[in-house]
Amino acid sequence: MNTIAAHLRDEPDVAEEMLERLSTLLRMVLRGAGEHEVPLARELDLVGHYLGIHEVRFGGRLVVHYDVEPALEGALVPHMVLQPIVENAVAHGVAARPGPARISVTAAANGPTLLLSVRDDGSAGAHPPPPGTGIGLPNTRARLAQLYGSRARLTVAPHDGGTRVDVALPLHFAAPAEPQPREAGV
Repeated sequence: MNTIAAHLRDEPDVAEEMLERLSTLLRMVLRGAGEHEVPLARELDLVGHYLGIHEVRFGGRLVVHYDVEPALEGALVPHMVLQPIVENAVAHGVAARPGPARISVTAAANGPTLLLSVRDDGSAGAHPPPPGTGIGLPNTRARLAQLYGSRARLTVAPHDGGTRVDVALPLHFAAPAEPQPREAGV
């Protein structure tokens, strides 16, 4: 909201576009409220709307790249598992970098495991956040542990001048819906 407010006076069209994107994002978040897992395609759509706000914010400076195996779009993932990770990539990678920046989001299968990865090429090494100041990654780790126990993990590591966050969780899909019996005469 602060970013949008900052654009209101000098760039009202930019502020309006960001506000519209924020409105869409909030509707998507509320739509998934109460759901523990959602299809990966829906999670990526939510992340796309979130990053779309920042693409407007940073102008042409932010480039977002997705590499997702199409067969995995129906895989179930925790609702909003990627949002705090991409939020960190924006705050500690893109915003800390004066020039062009890139965020990559990937999803791949490795046997019975779904691997999600978010990478930024920001300046993580130059201005790392103070330890223990954020809640996004600890909350995400706790949610993964609650849902999947030791079958899931979240790792953070430096990567090509930026940061890479990997999430590994059991690969599974929603069970097909049971066919409903037809009523007589229908």
